[in-house]
Amino acid sequence: MEGIILKKLPKSLVELEITVPEAEVLATMNSAANKISADVGIKGFRKGTVPANILEQHIGKEKIFEEACYLIADKKFAKTVESEKIKIIGRPKMEILKMAIGNPFVFKILVPVYPDIELADYKAIAEKVLGGKKEAEVKEEETQESLKWLQKSRRKEVLVTRQAKKGDLAEVDFEARIGGVKLEGGESRNHPLVLGESKFISGFDEQIENMSAGESKDFSLIAPADFAQASLRGKKIDFQATLKAVYELAFPEIDDQFAASLGSFKDLNALKENIKAGIKMEKEAAEKDRLRQLFAKRLAEESKIEVADALVDEEIENMTHEMKHNFEEQGLNFDDYLLSIKKSGDELKKDLRKPAELRVKTSMIFPEISKREKISVSDEELEKKANELIASNSEFEKFKADPGLLKRYVYSMIVKEKVFEMLSL
Repeated sequence: MEGIILKKLPKSLVELEITVPEAEVLATMNSAANKISADVGIKGFRKGTVPANILEQHIGKEKIFEEACYLIADKKFAKTVESEKIKIIGRPKMEILKMAIGNPFVFKILVPVYPDIELADYKAIAEKVLGGKKEAEVKEEETQESLKWLQKSRRKEVLVTRQAKKGDLAEVDFEARIGGVKLEGGESRNHPLVLGESKFISGFDEQIENMSAGESKDFSLIAPADFAQASLRGKKIDFQATLKAVYELAFPEIDDQFAASLGSFKDLNALKENIKAGIKMEKEAAEKDRLRQLFAKRLAEESKIEVADALVDEEIENMTHEMKHNFEEQGLNFDDYLLSIKKSGDELKKDLRKPAELRVKTSMIFPEISKREKISVSDEELEKKANELIASNSEFEKFKADPGLLKRYVYSMIVKEKVFEMLSL
C-alpha cells in the first residue's frame, strides 16, 4: 500500500517516509535494466542492448530490483516536494528501511528546509547601528605616511661598489637548511632586501651588512617565536648567502616639484589635500562596511531562525576551504597555522560553528526583508551585474557552467545592497 508520512522536526528539518507497493517497483524493472545495461559489458551484446532476461542471469534479479527502487525513490521524492511545496535548502539524506523482493519498498528522506523566520525590528536595529557611526578623520601623520610611501615609490637605485650598509638595497642569493637538509622554499636568487627594513628573519640583514658584491658567507640564525612557518619556530637555520649587488637608494625631496611630478598638482599642499580626500574616502567606505556587518550580525542574533545542522556543517566546510585558500595565496601552510594556534582541524571546525551559524542566518535575513518591503530585482539588473562580475574577476568564470548558481549569487548581492540602501546603511 502506497503512503507518505511527513513529519516536521526541530532545526528546520522535514522527514518523509514513503512506502511504494512492490507492484510499482516491478513495473519499473525494465527501465532499471536498461539503465544498468548501459554500463555493463556482456559478450555478444553492445552496451545498452542487453535483454532484461540475459542481464538478470548475469547480475541477478535483486540488483535490478535495487536499481528500480532508486529510480522510483527519485521520482517519488521530487513529486512529494512539489505537491507538499517543500522549500529545500540543503542536501537531502536518504535511508532505506525496506528493500526486498516480495515486499513494499520503504525509504525515509531527511530534508533541510527553509526555516520559519521571525525577524527582529530591522528598522529599529538600523537606527541604533547608525547612531554609532564614526565620522572619518584624517590625521596629519596618516598624510605624512602616504607621502613617504610615494617618496619611496619614486626612489632611484644607484649601483655602488662599496660594502653594503643599512638602508641599501641588496640583492642576495641564499639557501636555508636545517641539519643539512634544504628547506622547502628555502632558496632564492637575486632576492631584494632593503637592509634594516626587511622582515625576512631577525638577524639576516645584519649578516649581509659590510659584505661586498661577490662575497659569500655561511651563518646560522634561530627562527623567532613569531616565524611564519610555525614548525620552524625556535629551530636553528643554517644559511649560505652570496651578495650579488648593492644599490644606494636616493629619494626625492617632498616639495612642490615632487608634487608636480605626480600629476596635475600645482604644489605640495594640493597633493596633500588629494591624499587626505583619498584617505577619508577609504575610511568612510570601511565605516560603511563595518556598520553593515554590525547590522547583519545584530539582526541575525536577535531574530528567531532555526537553522538545520546540515547547513551549518556545510558552511563550516566552506569557511575552512576559504581559510586554506587564503593561506595558500599568501604562500603559507594551513597546517603550520593550526600548529601556531595549537588546534586540530576538528577543534577549529568546532570553533567555527557559531560564526558559521551566524553566516547562514545572515544569508536568510536579507531575502526575508526584501519580501516584506516588496523589493524586486529585474532581469536587466541581474544580467548587468553578472556581466560586471565575470568581466572584473576571473573566479566568476566558473559560474558560466552553472547559470542558475550565478543568477542566485547575483540576486543575493543585489537584494542585500537594496536592503542596505533602503535602511540608509
